[in-house]
Amino acid sequence: MGSRMTMIWVFLSLSLMADTGAEQAGLFLTTYSGYDYFKVQASGPMTSANVNATCEAAGYAAPCAGLGSLCEGDCVQTGLDNCGWPMDEIAKQLCSGRASQCPQMDRIYVVMATTFRSGSACGVERAGCSGSVTGPNCYCATGNNYNNGYALCAQVGVNSCLPNPCHIQATCTDPPYPSTNATCTCNAGYTGDGRVNGTGCSDIVNACLSNPCHAQATCTDNPPPALDANCTCNAGYTGDGRANGTGCSDINTCSKSSNPCHAQATCTDNPAPALDANCTCNVGYTGDGRTNGTGCLDINACSSNPCHAQATCTDNPAPALDANCTCNVGYTGDGRANGTGCSDINTCSKSSNPCHAQATCTDNPAPALDANCTCNVGYTGDGRANGTGCSDINTCLNSSNPCHAQATCTDNPAPALDANCTCNVGYTGDGRANGTGCLDENACLSNPCHTNANCTDNPPPAIDANCTCNAGYTGDGRANGTGCSDVNACSSNPCHANATCTDNPAPALDASCTCNAGFAGDGVVNANGTGCLLQPVSGAGSSDIAFFLTLACTLMAILSTVSEQAMFE
Repeated sequence: MGSRMTMIWVFLSLSLMADTGAEQAGLFLTTYSGYDYFKVQASGPMTSANVNATCEAAGYAAPCAGLGSLCEGDCVQTGLDNCGWPMDEIAKQLCSGRASQCPQMDRIYVVMATTFRSGSACGVERAGCSGSVTGPNCYCATGNNYNNGYALCAQVGVNSCLPNPCHIQATCTDPPYPSTNATCTCNAGYTGDGRVNGTGCSDIVNACLSNPCHAQATCTDNPPPALDANCTCNAGYTGDGRANGTGCSDINTCSKSSNPCHAQATCTDNPAPALDANCTCNVGYTGDGRTNGTGCLDINACSSNPCHAQATCTDNPAPALDANCTCNVGYTGDGRANGTGCSDINTCSKSSNPCHAQATCTDNPAPALDANCTCNVGYTGDGRANGTGCSDINTCLNSSNPCHAQATCTDNPAPALDANCTCNVGYTGDGRANGTGCLDENACLSNPCHTNANCTDNPPPAIDANCTCNAGYTGDGRANGTGCSDVNACSSNPCHANATCTDNPAPALDASCTCNAGFAGDGVVNANGTGCLLQPVSGAGSSDIAFFLTLACTLMAILSTVSEQAMFE
């Protein structure tokens, strides 16, 4: 540890010597991680101790090969960290490859730990690689076996930009070893030698003098290091503002991204320098048309209701400006106040009449869609065509029969509500139960019998009468028949042969017997009578008596003949 601290102090002393411009031996290789690296000719075997001594003698420090126990010996950590491939970081700066592939790294050795290969340094011997990059002599040849190689030495790089000799608007560039003079370059947009103790850096000419901007743009010279100017389009214009660019065009406030208008409004851009637009609601909409205003609302055509009082108004969506008018249930028409309006649907119209032909249809007022059907006078039923309809009311039904029990009921066809009642044969009257009814028809009222006959009415259904000749009369008893003639009791002559028979007028059924002249007696021939006995005539001769007897017999014969003829007439 003590020897290492000694090396650090030596290294720092050498660094101070380098800063003072002391001349040092060796060939500069590259700068890496703030250190300048050199290769210095060594003498003798290439042990780590020899490499370290060679670097110190030349005024440099010996850098460690990397990090790790094998690489950290009597050396200084300078930023090399690839212990597995020693000196690759330097080779990449020189050849962009591995140390074993880089000709500039041939025969250069780096210090290793004292325990590494008996104190040997690690080096590159390209002659022993035979084309390989990983052979033992390629990337880590054992220095104990090689003499008079080169030691890898380092010193802290001298940064000539510290302190910075350049102007604030200049860039300082530290030149490569061994130069110690920094280069100062004015930044873009500035001119001068760039040094603080020189002309410094001043702004290049105003870029707006040769105006690169559009006629509608304002030119602002950009401060250095910029060499150009800013072109800003004036209010109401958009673009890059440059004459050779997109220039400045009127800002269309109606563009999709900034459209201030409602979706149902038409946007009209106001010409520059105006930055706003006019928003006009489309047909069928109303409002200010702006998204952040009242927007555009559908114009409700139903607010000024064009519909009939019995119609429902439905606003047609924009862009339509009108409304649909639909008549309420039970009404028909176009629904409009200035049209046919809405009238009650007459369900009794001829085309839709639901009633029977013998029923009266009465339309129910809206909103009802049906009708009342009332059967006409003389008919009964529900009155509907698709129901029981209307049938003739039979007034002769048992429950309502208006006729007498002895009458026949004949229903009068509708629209009559009554019936005809006709008394059955043998009866007379109006035939009605609540009238004179039907009484037995007395055929004797229109007496068909002879005046000398007795009339007896035959009971119904007979419509005639029996005519019986009164006592003392004979015949059929009828006025239009043989009538009734007096029964001639002399036809069955009850009188004596010498008696004259005189029929007694009806109602007597007998006859009077009068003995002829010259005879005496009751004239009757029956057992109870005395008959007629000859009576002597005083002063008469026998011839006279005989004459009278003969005359009497003749008269009786004539009377008997006349009586028989009368009976058969």
